[in-house]
Amino acid sequence: MTKNNYYVSAKKDNLDLGMVIEAENPYMAAVKMSSLLWNEFSFDEVTVTDVELVGM
Repeated sequence: MTKNNYYVSAKKDNLDLGMVIEAENPYMAAVKMSSLLWNEFSFDEVTVTDVELVGM
């Protein structure tokens, strides 16, 4: 399965977050971002607000 780049936007309290994630589909991109934020910054309860495909 090919991987695409997705721009994932999220919100944690009053903090807006966004990053490009390489994943198979938008759902996996959202999960990867949530996992990364938890593992690296101990951010829990992050709400993903948008996932957009970045140019192909």
